[in-house]
Amino acid sequence: MFPQSFVDQSLREGLTMMWQRLACWSTVALVLSAGVLSDRAWADEDFIGFLRGLHERGHGDLAVYYLNQIKERPDLPEDVKTTWDLEMARSLRVAANETPNVDLQQKHILDAQQSLDKFLKENANHEEAASAQMTSGDISLFRAQNTLRTALRDKAKKDTLIPEARKLFGEARPKYEQAVTMFKERVDKVQASMAGKKKFSSTRAERQFLALIDSWYNARFKVATVDYNIGLTYSEQADPNRKAVLQKAYKGFDGIYQENREERTGIYAKMWEGKALEEIGDFATALEIYDEVMSARPPDKDNRQAQWAAMFDEVNRFRLMLLGRNKKYEELIGDAEEWLKGHERIKRSNGYQGIALELAKAYLEVAKTLKGAQAAEATKRAKDRLADIKAVPSEFQKEAISLLRLASGGADAPLTSFEEAIAVGDGSAKAASEAATPADIKSGWLEAEKAYAKAIELSADVKDKNRVLATRMMLATAQYQVGKAAEGYTTALTLAKENTSYAKAPAAASLAVNIALYLYGQTRDAASMDRINEATELLLKQWPQHAEADDARIAKGKLKLLQAPPDYKGAIETFTSVNPASDRYPSALQLAGQTHWIVYINEKKKGDAAKADVAQTNRQKTIELLEKSLAAFGKVENGGAALAQSLQDTQLLLAEVHMEGDKIDEALQLLQPMVDALKSKPPAGVDKTTLRILVNSVRAYAALGKVNDSIEVGNILVTGGEDIPPVNGVLIEFAKMIRGEWKKGAAELISAEAAAAAAAKLNALAEGEEDGRVKNAKLAETSSRESLSKLLEKLNERKQYDLAGLVFLAESSQEVGLTEKARDQFQAIIDRAAADPAFAKVAAKAMIRVRSQLIGLLRAEKNYDESLKQVDALLKEQPNALEPLIEKGNILQALAESDPKRYDETVKWWTSIRLKLQSTPGKKPPAYYEVVYNCAFCLAAQKQAEKSTQAAQLLNATLVLSPALDGPDRVEKYKALLKQLPAAKAASAKATPTKAAPTKATPRK
Repeated sequence: MFPQSFVDQSLREGLTMMWQRLACWSTVALVLSAGVLSDRAWADEDFIGFLRGLHERGHGDLAVYYLNQIKERPDLPEDVKTTWDLEMARSLRVAANETPNVDLQQKHILDAQQSLDKFLKENANHEEAASAQMTSGDISLFRAQNTLRTALRDKAKKDTLIPEARKLFGEARPKYEQAVTMFKERVDKVQASMAGKKKFSSTRAERQFLALIDSWYNARFKVATVDYNIGLTYSEQADPNRKAVLQKAYKGFDGIYQENREERTGIYAKMWEGKALEEIGDFATALEIYDEVMSARPPDKDNRQAQWAAMFDEVNRFRLMLLGRNKKYEELIGDAEEWLKGHERIKRSNGYQGIALELAKAYLEVAKTLKGAQAAEATKRAKDRLADIKAVPSEFQKEAISLLRLASGGADAPLTSFEEAIAVGDGSAKAASEAATPADIKSGWLEAEKAYAKAIELSADVKDKNRVLATRMMLATAQYQVGKAAEGYTTALTLAKENTSYAKAPAAASLAVNIALYLYGQTRDAASMDRINEATELLLKQWPQHAEADDARIAKGKLKLLQAPPDYKGAIETFTSVNPASDRYPSALQLAGQTHWIVYINEKKKGDAAKADVAQTNRQKTIELLEKSLAAFGKVENGGAALAQSLQDTQLLLAEVHMEGDKIDEALQLLQPMVDALKSKPPAGVDKTTLRILVNSVRAYAALGKVNDSIEVGNILVTGGEDIPPVNGVLIEFAKMIRGEWKKGAAELISAEAAAAAAAKLNALAEGEEDGRVKNAKLAETSSRESLSKLLEKLNERKQYDLAGLVFLAESSQEVGLTEKARDQFQAIIDRAAADPAFAKVAAKAMIRVRSQLIGLLRAEKNYDESLKQVDALLKEQPNALEPLIEKGNILQALAESDPKRYDETVKWWTSIRLKLQSTPGKKPPAYYEVVYNCAFCLAAQKQAEKSTQAAQLLNATLVLSPALDGPDRVEKYKALLKQLPAAKAASAKATPTKAAPTKATPRK
């Protein structure tokens, strides 16, 4: 091993370039974006040195061209031939970073990963394999950063994109870890070869070793910063996942610091320790670390270390922000004033302006706590600072302008400069994008529209005309958002037509296409069609290879669907003509699949006239295209909110296709991520997409018997779903499942009580154990009954049910004791039938059941005379109707419980019904098992040995023939009654079913 002094010197000299690279900040993800120095032989300098120069200047496309030019040269060294794929991947990555064309960027990233995979497959043990792993990690990191930036920009899609960013960061980590291992092995190998030697054999060997150490630390930094970023994807401060992964990041930075406490490596790592602790919530320790790091700042006059010093200024801003976060304004103001006074020399730097802004914010906060002259003085100091920041171009200028405007008169103060108008416009647009209510969204866009229009008025003296063009683009967007679609179309199209060389001109034309489609959907007139054709033709003519041209192709496909009749075949052909390299390609495939699905549904609607082969072919094409779309979405780096919505639409449609085909497991795999997002942040309302997610997931959970999951999701639907038939239909299904769980609990309670009673009779030692079982069963039954009752109370408030839903709701309410709710629902059915002939026709068969249930409510109130009178009247009308026959039996049994002499009459009544049902061919209805039980109960109630024997025989025979009866609660009731009968034999145990049948929706009497 080398002496420590030599290693320290190597680190000091060899890491200089890394510090410069690591000083670059990512404002969203705060991820290191360092390159990797190569330790290849100097013999390659002519080729590799030139490539490095192109990379450092951002000329990735030229580097790709150069590599293709030298690939077949006879004088190309063998090791350059070997690493050619690696160099191509590096060059493509640089090209992807530089191009404004998102399609080309996407292609470069995919090609780079393919080149890396090829190199690693063919050269797994090559000394550059570690560098290849680093580059592969950088590609995953690039994708993760883009996704996270999009997520933080678009609050509406944050819940969808944050997990995706977390996944991509997770993909980068093992690649960096592998690089760390490989670099360390090489460092150890060099050190072992130098055992006993005081210096390298040549300057070249020494430089190679320094570059190797640089790469090793670089890889370690990236592992730790990936952990840091993963931690940031957990937005809740109290989330244990957030804390755990940030602590892992902290340990990674601390490991580097401990090895380099006095070196720049350690200082930089120490700063990141502070950031990790701040995000964990350990503010006190974070402040101490920032103070410690600040003590190593170089002086302003040393221009050679300006970039290094800028890092300390950013650390100081973090420190001041943390003081403000903890409301330590006095300390913040004192420290900031002193620092700014001592660093006038760098007044125009970003670091100086950022610290000045934090000072101004602190003065404004202090002013809120003061009164009179003191408040005015604090406000004046803030405004003076903000005015100074406003005058200096920096990343803090816009925020300063917005704050100064608010401090100088509020939102109504006149806009007097282009910069001020842009700041207000951007701030209002940002507020609109983050607003939760339609009113706030519209208000934000209205303010933005006014500000952007004023900015264009004040733009005559603006030297950077691209900024003016960007403002016109934002104006078009704002006009569209506030309902001025025609004006927005004109603004966007004129911008694109007059400025074809402007980088965002294709995007402006695409915006015009989308607005034109919206207008056509509103009016379906010739003028709107002309707008669509004008905008799409401009896109296809001027920028045929841009992603926005694919927007035009997609628009043309959508138009074919709007024709009368729709041109489904033409639409599908247009959608599938989109460039596979385009980031619009996944959405185009989704639209093609959706169109096939429409054709399939239309064919099925034809009934007997449907062509099975046509339907099946379109269904299969739907699945094929949607799966292909999902695979293509996985390759898109940064598609923004629109693409995220298309991805969700694709997953949801494919899930619905699988649900329609009874492939529930496959459907739930697609639904689960969307469900998780909704559960983590329940929606304030339920839009169409959310409704589809909730409806399908409740059905999927119910089908798979996942009761708890279905309850959790169902409650979201109950709370936020509209009172409309599709929603209410799913809620009825949900309630049936909850009712089934209650029935299971009731069955267990019956069984537990029967077992406890039997044990008590025998004075069994297990009596206490059975009592415990009874207690637990009672708690479970009570809990499930209360859950069902609460749900039914909420569902009773809704109105838009079909007949079956109304009947279920009424009968279930009756079962759990919500008598008045049940009466209201039964009466509502009768009233609706009287007022609505169409409903009366549908409800005709159900009316006997409804009237019988209303009579049952009278019986429950012990109004036996009236209930008997009404049931006899109903039986006179419908002498063979089962429901009133059973209800009369219930009335007679209730009377017999008060007057045992009437039990014989009741038994005869139940027996007549039993025999009638018993003679019915096929499967017995649930009512049959209820009638048998009631007959046996009335026999047993007379407490005569012969009749008890008859009761036992009746119950046992029924159990033998139909072990599951009509549900588990009925089985347990039979068994419990058998245990009370002296004639009951153990034979009844043989009838115990191994698996209970599904619970039916028959009331428990």
